[in-house]
Amino acid sequence: MTLENLMKWRIIIPGLIIFIMISLLSTSSEEEFIRLFSLIDKSNFNASIYIAISVILGVFYYGFGIGKLTFKPIDKRFIQKNIRKRIVKMIEEDSSLKMQVDNEKKIINIVWKLVENDSTLDIKSKIIRLNGLIWSSLTDLVMISMIFAIIFLVKYFTTMNDYFLLVFCGLLTLCVVTALLNVIIIAKHRRLSNSQLDYIETHCKGKLQACLKDML
Repeated sequence: MTLENLMKWRIIIPGLIIFIMISLLSTSSEEEFIRLFSLIDKSNFNASIYIAISVILGVFYYGFGIGKLTFKPIDKRFIQKNIRKRIVKMIEEDSSLKMQVDNEKKIINIVWKLVENDSTLDIKSKIIRLNGLIWSSLTDLVMISMIFAIIFLVKYFTTMNDYFLLVFCGLLTLCVVTALLNVIIIAKHRRLSNSQLDYIETHCKGKLQACLKDML
């Protein structure tokens, strides 16, 4: 997966989730829910219109940084620290180079530079990006579902309509299941990252040191 496609899907997917949730919010019974999605399915709207709406909603979601309210930034930071730790271990015999890896962002930039010049690392990087997209999508689904679950719970207490309570329970279940799936995806992301670092240590150690020396 290219970086360009990754960025597009990171905007479209949360936007699409929000669009579905807003559509769900406009219903007040099971019959209305079925009728709504039946109308969407039979409508003459071009798919590009739904994508455009999803992009707009996704931009708002991304712009307001709602995704950062989840645990993903903490997990991402942990992975970056692991990358720095592994890189430091690779160059432990050169104290002057160690000073160059104090900043995780510098390390990530060096890794990307190595990826650009190695076909095997490039393939591994594409797999990591795909896994990262799944990770981000599941995280977005948890966050958005939680927000709308609270909205539906409020609607239930203000209207005492059992339909809203049913949707709340469904979204709460979705949050739990998605969060559990996310644990598996995060663990896989760490394994993929370590696999990439293993390759760098075995085949690109000289290039790594050269990149660090260029920064001196």
